[in-house]
Amino acid sequence: MNKILEKNLLKKYPKILKDMYGPMNKTCMHFGIECADGWYYLIDGLLNCIQRRIINQKIEQVTAEQIKEKFGTLRVYYEGGDERIAGMVELAESMSGGICENCGCMNDAVGRTQREWIQTLCVPCAIDYNKKVKVGKDGKMWARVHKSRTNPNRAWTGIDEITPKKKGKK
Repeated sequence: MNKILEKNLLKKYPKILKDMYGPMNKTCMHFGIECADGWYYLIDGLLNCIQRRIINQKIEQVTAEQIKEKFGTLRVYYEGGDERIAGMVELAESMSGGICENCGCMNDAVGRTQREWIQTLCVPCAIDYNKKVKVGKDGKMWARVHKSRTNPNRAWTGIDEITPKKKGKK
């Protein structure tokens, strides 16, 4: 994540992010928040809800152990809190699968790249990121977007390379 955005989160939530930029041998937060800028508002909203719950319910302070992208979704590892905070984190992690990690858009075309590094991206960001999209003889780029088999409400789950269909074949 952009250092300016990270510092803004650190300024707003110093208790949760107290280990950010700490020594590498003591914390995984040494490298900061390890995802792209598109999830900034999701992380900001999550940390805001967590801190408000801690203040209002007077429960144990949550401290972030690591915040990163893993297998195309957000992962938040932390200490402290209660079962409601665990639910908040789980919800944010789930929501990240429908938000472009790069630009933050939440439209129907957000999906996961199927190449060597799994990321949740919208189609324009995936094409920009994945320069390995095949170029047909006609010079056009081809991208396949898979429909979800498990969730009919979700229109897209992946962006992959394909070759153009040949005429006369289905």
